[in-house]
Order: sequence, then C-alpha cells, then structure tokens
Amino acid sequence: MLPTFAQEEYLFLTHRIIVSLVGILILLTSILEKLINRYHRIKIYFNVIFFFIFFLFAFCSFMQTEKYKDSFTFWINVYQDSPKYHTACSGLANEYLSLKYYDKAIELLFEAKKLKNTYDNDFDICTALIAKGDTDNAKERLLRLSELKDNFFVFRYLSEIFYVQGDFENSKIYADKAVKMNSNDKVILKHYEKLTKALNNKK
Repeated sequence: MLPTFAQEEYLFLTHRIIVSLVGILILLTSILEKLINRYHRIKIYFNVIFFFIFFLFAFCSFMQTEKYKDSFTFWINVYQDSPKYHTACSGLANEYLSLKYYDKAIELLFEAKKLKNTYDNDFDICTALIAKGDTDNAKERLLRLSELKDNFFVFRYLSEIFYVQGDFENSKIYADKAVKMNSNDKVILKHYEKLTKALNNKK
C-alpha cells in the first residue's frame, strides 16, 4: 500500500488506488479464508457478493474506457477530475498547444504555475509563447530561466529568437552555450551554420 502514500502531492487520484488495491485484496482474501474455514455456510453468501462485485467492476471498467479513447479526451477527464492539480493543467495545455489553441494553453500553463511554481512550468510557458509568436515575452522569461540553470533548450530558443530579431552577437553567445552542451543536436548545428553565415555577411 505504501506507494500510494509516498507521493509528492497528497490528493486523491483514481489511478493511485490501483497499486494499493492489490494489498487490500490480499488482506481481504486472508480474512475471508479464515471466516469460511470457521463458518462454512457463509461461503454461499460470499459467492453471491463476489459475482455482484465482479459484474459491477466489469461494468464500471467498460464505462471508463471512453476516457482513454485518445490523448485529448484523457487529459480533459483528468482536468475535470482534478482541476487544482498542476500536472492536469499542464497536460491539457500541451493538448491545446498541439491543436494550436495557444491562448487556452497559455492560460492553463499559468494556472499550473500558480498551483506549483516550478522551472518546468516556466519553461512550458516559454514554449507556448514561442508557438504563439510572442517572442518578446518568451525571450524575457527565457533570459530569467537561463540565470537559474544551464538548459540546452533554453539556450537554443534564446539563440533562435535573437537571430530572428537580428541580434546576431547575442544569438552567437547562446548558440555557443547550446553547442557546448549538445554538439550532436542537428537543429542547433543547422542554426549555428546559418548564424555563422549571417555574421560573415554582416562583417
């Protein structure tokens, strides 16, 4: 049962009872076995109860399958079940991003940040702002993140934003940092090649 309680966030999520359910069933089985050995007649009643529970569980499981038909439906249901859970907000936000509903995605990401102020939530807001085309706001936030810790994607995005804005010097600073962290990434290498040409043409 312990994994259910060894969670960072103490809130009820349906799937968390599945692991502990195994422990509960083992305990119930042991109790029932002792009762049946002592009172043989109650075995009939337990059989009736078992079949009722089995069919009820099967029916409930069948009704729940609709929630898992696709990713968007799943996250909508997660959010409806736990609207005050930051992962539910960010998960649904990513679905809206894939559908290009940028304002709705950004709204949910800010909600996630409000519920739990983490580096990842801030970074997700930046990627959503970039997708929307709000590069000035994204740049400001990415610069703050770059001061907190070295992150390849933060450096890469900053370099690309500065490049688009025509600030090749700052673009090269962050491109150098990104290449230093991951010299095998094809995207940053292609960008670095474009940046080098742009700097040479400027000179």
